[in-house]
Amino acid sequence: MDLGFVGPIFTWNNRQSFLNRVSKRLDRALCSSKWRGMVPNTMIYHKATLASDHKILHLSFDLTKPKLKRPFRLGMTGTELRQEIGDHLIDYFSNLLSTSNPDPDQTLMDVIPLMVTQEDNDTSTRSISHEEIWLAIKNIGFFKALGPDGFQAASVL
Repeated sequence: MDLGFVGPIFTWNNRQSFLNRVSKRLDRALCSSKWRGMVPNTMIYHKATLASDHKILHLSFDLTKPKLKRPFRLGMTGTELRQEIGDHLIDYFSNLLSTSNPDPDQTLMDVIPLMVTQEDNDTSTRSISHEEIWLAIKNIGFFKALGPDGFQAASVL
């Protein structure tokens, strides 16, 4: 199994000028699923070097148990809640944008209030019938708002 990485995507380039540059991810770190289960906090960092056209793969692992993040607490003030959500968002997107296999962070979803109900979601993602499309076209008016294709409703009716 590929361990993924943190850092620049490519591990090699041909050191040519911009127009002739070729970059690839040639270097990878692999492990078995058993090893990954025993050392779950393993990270591979791509580090730049001037001595080679390849990046250095820095293996980092922590054999201690991960620290739990501060749990969401009921009774927070609005300012505390905004700060808590902000901290989670920064952590989540920093990890998401800097690694090839980000960990989904359920705690982030736990602190963001649910704004869309399942019913709202079902309604907004359902299929639209031909009858609804036809009714919408009829209600536009012959020479009203142009559609994205540039035609007025009169050309369809």
